[in-house]
Amino acid sequence: MTTKLTVSRREFVAGSLAASAVLASGWPAFAQAQSIDIGTMAAGSSWYQYGIQMAQFLQAALPAGGTVNVRPYAAAVGNVKLINSGERIQVGMTFSCNLQWALQNMTDVQDATAENVRALAGNLDQYYLVIVTKAGSGFGNLSEALAAKKPVRFTCLQPGSLGAVTTEMLLRAHGIDEATLKSWGGSINRGALEAAAAALVEGKADVWVQPAAVGHPKVQEIAYTHDIEWCTITDEAMQKMVDLGYQRAVLPAGSFDDMKGDMTFPGATTVLIVNKDMPEDLAYGLTKQLIENAETLKEQNKALSPFDPKIAWKPENVGGVPLHPGAERAYRDAGMMG
Repeated sequence: MTTKLTVSRREFVAGSLAASAVLASGWPAFAQAQSIDIGTMAAGSSWYQYGIQMAQFLQAALPAGGTVNVRPYAAAVGNVKLINSGERIQVGMTFSCNLQWALQNMTDVQDATAENVRALAGNLDQYYLVIVTKAGSGFGNLSEALAAKKPVRFTCLQPGSLGAVTTEMLLRAHGIDEATLKSWGGSINRGALEAAAAALVEGKADVWVQPAAVGHPKVQEIAYTHDIEWCTITDEAMQKMVDLGYQRAVLPAGSFDDMKGDMTFPGATTVLIVNKDMPEDLAYGLTKQLIENAETLKEQNKALSPFDPKIAWKPENVGGVPLHPGAERAYRDAGMMG
């Protein structure tokens, strides 16, 4: 079956009229619209690549002539909000920690809740919240820099992203907040992926905080083209990050250019989510395609090598949100749930 994948420049600006039809008419109109929109992140991100790769086979779960549109928005928090409200996208990518915060109504961390969110699959990958500075900047040990009240200028992704939340969490793990940082002369610059990375290399920021799977295109580019240093934090600060909902994740040596040793960073895994009102047969079909094409996904993108449908449904791998009934049926039919 020929895959129809819509990722044109025009979509970046205008969005999909087919998706608008779905929203206007509700889920029953889905079969008529013959389209789904996957919320990812900016073009050039790992999630955007995942979306393109998944679209190759998710299209088979749609009516004849159906299309899968890969959208370069709205990042981890934004996608939870859109899926929870049933707006703009029908499938979204987020992180396990974002779902935990949403379920616990931790509005001091993010302005998203998840009462209408259901999971299709989790543990798709392993993300690391990498902390990067220019070599010789003096910020290689971030904990020491903050303890010394240095005016650290952070750069990260836009509000609503895990990068932005993690930057704020790093401050919290060191016993300070953004207001305190600013009183020392520091700052947090939030922006799109290209702008966030450019701020570091152009000297407009000292430390870049970026969610990255192994092989993340932008992180690899910066590591290859610039002399950088991977920042460390103390064990005490790392434990506080774990207490705040992150994993303790070890990024192996060689994962990025010039990474000579293993690095421990806060971590999270990607979860594929939908609204609870998605038709059961559709959720079943999408999940069935994920199960049947898991090996192909991993062959195409090594960042997806942790994905295992046998455990992708487990509560600890989907951030604690319930499975969609259609997804549960797909796992049971595949013999992966008792």
